[in-house]
Amino acid sequence: MAGGDQDDRTKQHSEMPIGLKDICEKIHKVAEDVRVLGRFGGKRASTLVSNAVRIMTSEQTERPFQVYQNFLCDVRTASGPLGRNMVVLCSATIGKTKAVTLNERDRITLVRYIATTSIRLDSEHLSSLAAQYNIPKVLQETVKEGYGDQLQIVLPDPFLQQPYMVIPLEIASQIMRKYMA
Repeated sequence: MAGGDQDDRTKQHSEMPIGLKDICEKIHKVAEDVRVLGRFGGKRASTLVSNAVRIMTSEQTERPFQVYQNFLCDVRTASGPLGRNMVVLCSATIGKTKAVTLNERDRITLVRYIATTSIRLDSEHLSSLAAQYNIPKVLQETVKEGYGDQLQIVLPDPFLQQPYMVIPLEIASQIMRKYMA
């Protein structure tokens, strides 16, 4: 890693709380390890990523899981085309417990930091890991229904092979008319 990168990193998070600085340094360390090894250094990281995928792809009813799900979705969205790779990196590095114990302002700061440094953090290996762990690319649409109730429609990424269910055309067209109009 070049010394200039280190100087830029130091400037970028010089005003961060110490806990966030430590997390950012750990993220850079894990990103560099993945770049060199082509995999995560330990078994724990694989477990953390698998758990993150499970949390991202299912409805969460408990607050800590909802907070973590939102954090991962924010990382994915804020990081643009590198979002899936950054989700792999973040979930492997900090996991649910650490992400949930941060206050909301620190989580937002961390998401912003990851989004602005994602190009330097990214590697081909992270992209391969995102595919290997099936990190979801999900389009979500929230529709107001009735008395302000909201229905969230989750549309899977059309470029990934998905499990499917056959829905009769009549029913599918009714669903589309009702919620996409």
